[in-house]
Amino acid sequence: MDCLQRWCGRPVPARAEVGALMTAAFEGLTPSFEIRSVVGGDAAAVEMVEHYRYEGVDEVAVIAAFFAFDGPLIKRVKVYREGSADP
Repeated sequence: MDCLQRWCGRPVPARAEVGALMTAAFEGLTPSFEIRSVVGGDAAAVEMVEHYRYEGVDEVAVIAAFFAFDGPLIKRVKVYREGSADP
């Protein structure tokens, strides 16, 4: 990854790498996540769809993540998920 900063011993991804980071983070996970869109600029918005099974029923939830940047580094992320995480 280009343009990394060390924070708490972990690399902080740069703005240009948010889409690749999100795709790599969710690849192969159960539940599965589909990245629908990434909109960038001074901030970025990522639309995702979560596919999971609960008590034998296939479920879908929409997730949105909003990134704020400080230069090339991620400053803040807020994530919103449709529905409840409680069964």
